[in-house]
This record gives sequence, C-alpha cells and structure tokens, in this order.
Amino acid sequence: MLAQYLDISNELSPNNPAGAAYVDLSNYDYCVLQIANSGNTYDFYSTNDSNAITGVSDGNISSSTNYVQIGGLNLFSNTYETTTSVDGLWRFKVVGRYLKILYGGGGDTDVNAFIMLAKIS
Repeated sequence: MLAQYLDISNELSPNNPAGAAYVDLSNYDYCVLQIANSGNTYDFYSTNDSNAITGVSDGNISSSTNYVQIGGLNLFSNTYETTTSVDGLWRFKVVGRYLKILYGGGGDTDVNAFIMLAKIS
C-alpha cells in the first residue's frame, strides 16, 4: 500500500477565511480523515468538475466547482455521515476527483485534522 499523509489543520481552522480544506483524490483508492480536538461542525463535499475549458485549460483544484454533499463512513459508529461535530475518523471512497471539507461553524477551537490518501498496489 502506498500512502500520503496531509496535515489540514490550518485549512479547517475557524481563523481561515476560506473555511475549507480541498484535497485532490486523483490516483488514490480511498482517504481517511481524522478530526481531533474540535467542537466545530464540518460538512463533506466532492466534485469531478475542475472547471476545465476544452482546448484552453484542464482546470485544477483551485478552479473546481459544482460540489455536491457526500457521506464519509464514520469508522467508530459504522454509519455514513455528511456532517460532523465530533472527533473521529471517516473513510471516503473516491467518488469524485476532489474532496472538500467545509468548516460549518461551532466553536472557536483550533482543530487537529489529518488526511491519509491510500493507494492499494
């Protein structure tokens, strides 16, 4: 198994004006999100739309658009959730090219958040 680990804590901080973390899932089989030390709410979204313009641009994660809400499998409760306000681990199948984790409000607590991108070889 090949894996890449990302610290997305700053992107999900209540002090981040963008209020979201964007992750490119291309070439991976699944990802696992860990959220710790948070009292905040987060919503999960995905898209295949990189906002490409044929013959002009392939688009990219910063130009991506048309996100739809998706569910991640809570590895503790074994249920799919589209929103969370608790600490835990969620596994996402690669259902779109990009994953967006959106800060939805709550406390003013800085969060510890990590992503593991995995490719089964």
